[in-house]
Amino acid sequence: MNEWGHRLLLGLALMLSCAACSVLIEDETCASDSECATDERCADEGFCVVVEQVSCEMLAECGVGEACGADGLCEVLENPGCERLGSDKGDALLLGFIMTFSGPYAESGVDQRKVVKLALGEINDKGGIQGLQGIEGQRELAFMACDDKADQDQTRAAATYLASMRVPAILGPGFSSLLEVAATEVAIPTGTFVVSPSSTAVSIRDLDDDDLIWRISSSDTKQANTLAYFAVWLALEQQSETETVRVVAVHTNDNYGTGFREGFESALDAYQLAYSAQLGEAGIAIDFSAVSHASEADSTPEEWDAEVQDIVTILKDTGPQILLFVGYEDVASVLSEVKKDEALKSVPLLLTDGVASVTLATSYTSESDLPSQVFGVQPGYRTGSAYEHFVQLYQDPVPPTWTEYTYDAVYLLAYAAGSMTPDATTGAGFAEAFKRFDSREGRVVNVGPDHLITACQDMGAGLSLDVRGASGPLDFDTTTGEPESVGILRWTVGFPVAGELGEVVDCGLAMVHEAGANAPTTYWCNAQCMTPPEVNATCADGFCEEPAAICAQGLCTSAGDCKPESAP
Repeated sequence: MNEWGHRLLLGLALMLSCAACSVLIEDETCASDSECATDERCADEGFCVVVEQVSCEMLAECGVGEACGADGLCEVLENPGCERLGSDKGDALLLGFIMTFSGPYAESGVDQRKVVKLALGEINDKGGIQGLQGIEGQRELAFMACDDKADQDQTRAAATYLASMRVPAILGPGFSSLLEVAATEVAIPTGTFVVSPSSTAVSIRDLDDDDLIWRISSSDTKQANTLAYFAVWLALEQQSETETVRVVAVHTNDNYGTGFREGFESALDAYQLAYSAQLGEAGIAIDFSAVSHASEADSTPEEWDAEVQDIVTILKDTGPQILLFVGYEDVASVLSEVKKDEALKSVPLLLTDGVASVTLATSYTSESDLPSQVFGVQPGYRTGSAYEHFVQLYQDPVPPTWTEYTYDAVYLLAYAAGSMTPDATTGAGFAEAFKRFDSREGRVVNVGPDHLITACQDMGAGLSLDVRGASGPLDFDTTTGEPESVGILRWTVGFPVAGELGEVVDCGLAMVHEAGANAPTTYWCNAQCMTPPEVNATCADGFCEEPAAICAQGLCTSAGDCKPESAP
């Protein structure tokens, strides 16, 4: 065949393979796109080809790897730094994964990526996903992992790229503000399913999402309620010292921080009303105020330094008796300045899950460096066989915050995929499958490799599951897309190793908000980071025979143990 005939056949092949564009062949040879003109690509055969963009109104009208640009034309998307995790087989089910792997909040995201790799290893070692995905044998699983850099523009780019690659489901993002961007601007319009392990903002509930947006964690409502209850307790603890206890919330001005502050204030008002007689008898009145600020990720270094100084100045002027911090790892910078002030350094601290970090803990060098109370909380149960397996897998007796939630999310996506055939795996299909994970009539499934095959087979058969996750019971409210039962863990900063810097210390399950219960249950030994009474029964394999008891430090404990006289 002559050179002209070769080029003609090449041109015909390229035109037939391009669904969203027409292609013209140029004479130039090439080894990469950089050797071609700006409107050309280097074809695999080594020739520059002109790609004519076609008009579009939505991403679905463009080809794989393309998106609809602002000018109404399909455009090729560059990979925004995403890497493939898990199976490298061409027929593997490819899903998306968006998390923060770089920047000031990278610590947590790197932990989540480790968990995804571990879960993928377990699933693919079992042969992959069965159920309907395995009609011609099992299908392995992979994720395209993208760094959102804690930035909205980067999140938008990552979500758009994943949608253009036609992934039916995305795990993440972790931050609420980034989840809202990915959901409203990309996932919902393209019909892509999203499940976040750690986004907790209440505002996510209000999205018009066609049931596409789910969370393994609950919203901040329960966490805010828990901290409000313990704020009343800390106020009662000060009854001999002051008549007015000033509680000041310092929070980020995003949907996470603002929503948490609103939930805390509402719960604090409710608890003051419920315990008005006890507060009145103690002669205590609670005064609440708040300080909002931009996060470090949304500020230049100079702006962040100024934010920190402004916060400290306001706190000095207010003179709080209790401080609540709602934010991220950058709170450590604020607390480093707070502890320099004589009037502020001993004020009890209430801290949310996002604040817990190595940076925070190591900023304290000794017990005398700590305030009178470091009362941190985070969602979770950290009990049960699924969690015990996860601890062994992660090889850390106290895995980092949110890691067990990510582990559960990977497995739930695998179970859900088992309900669909490979050619009909869609975002809507994932949403329908997730509605079948809270059935009390279904098979009890502990998240992990032991129940993977039977869980996928049951989902493929149209059955429902009763899923017990490493993060706790996954009894989803199908109207909100989040679990109904919520456990709240207590953490603090301590010095378990003499002479070493501070560490984040997990004290155990402090409060449980059980689905259908009139009031939460408080486990006071864990809430105060105390050991249960030695006379209590020991735990057998982490379980207690008494229904209302839980296992803590090898001993069974119930709500009445360790309860202080001042407890509301």
